[in-house]
Amino acid sequence: MRYRENLDTVLNSISFSVGCNEKVGIVGRTGAGKSSLTYALLRLIEPAGGSIFIDGVDISTIGLQDLRSKISIIPQDPALFVGTIRENLDPLSEFTDDEVWTAIRKGHIEDLVDRPAQAHDVNDDSSGPWVEGTGLDKWVEDGGKNFSVGQRQLVSLCRALLWKRRS
Repeated sequence: MRYRENLDTVLNSISFSVGCNEKVGIVGRTGAGKSSLTYALLRLIEPAGGSIFIDGVDISTIGLQDLRSKISIIPQDPALFVGTIRENLDPLSEFTDDEVWTAIRKGHIEDLVDRPAQAHDVNDDSSGPWVEGTGLDKWVEDGGKNFSVGQRQLVSLCRALLWKRRS
């Protein structure tokens, strides 16, 4: 894979298999190709040679929307949106509360979601409601700044589990 025709390839001779229902984490040092591999899987950049197969299907034969709707990527520093935990996990309201709670339990964030409300300074109207709420109504500030990076990653993991995509 190369970013432009006149540049050297950034990924060479990569081959790996992932079994059915396996989850994969891609780790490595800076510049090792983690992002490039992700871009290739999502077809943000097409391979200069070779092919990528998922379930025996060459991904170059799959429509982009169909391909990308089946893959979940949990970035190192995920973004969350202003609103509730429920809105962040299920922005299109496609799932029942029970399904959302199942994903929360699978992601082990029940304590985070059920943590008692924290009052905000009434003079600070920049961060949503004055009370965070609990459960599915727990408030998420812009970018998820009221959560640690690790907590935002877990919320993103729960979103991926809820959507039943391949992560």
